[in-house]
Amino acid sequence: MRDLLERQRPLVIAGVVSLVLGFVTLVLSLVDPTEILGISRWIKPMKFFFSIAIYVWTIAILLDQLKGEERFAKVISWLLILIFIVEQAGVVGQPLRGTTSHFNVKTAFDGGVYAMMGLLIVLNSVLVVAITYKYFRAKIELPSAVLWSIRLGLLIFLVGSVQGGYMSAQIGHTVGAA
Repeated sequence: MRDLLERQRPLVIAGVVSLVLGFVTLVLSLVDPTEILGISRWIKPMKFFFSIAIYVWTIAILLDQLKGEERFAKVISWLLILIFIVEQAGVVGQPLRGTTSHFNVKTAFDGGVYAMMGLLIVLNSVLVVAITYKYFRAKIELPSAVLWSIRLGLLIFLVGSVQGGYMSAQIGHTVGAA
């Protein structure tokens, strides 16, 4: 475990920072009465901070299994960190302005923020495609069932990303209904 923490230090630290900010936004959701769409403006940022922490830690574990791919892992790690710094700026910045961060194209600025977040998530998905490719091509020393579980999990993630892209194109969470 200590080796993993050392080898994947940037993602581990990014996860810790995101976790801490998740708790900060949790506290803010309890003390700040400002609401957007009927809930605390801090709920969406809080959910994103917690989920990003879990996500980057998971990616750190996956990248750590790719022996001999340290440069690849380093590039992926730093790109993910950059993606989520900018992503969270939108997810926190928009509620601070008193508006939603997602599916918001009310003004040119709001549309620009939403488009930037969308482009970053597409880039994130491209990085997962690269990781998935490595998991199908590299010699990974894991039990076959575990390796196939990871491969299939990555493929399911990518299918979900396509669905997320479709929702974004529809400008809403609901697909096929009013």
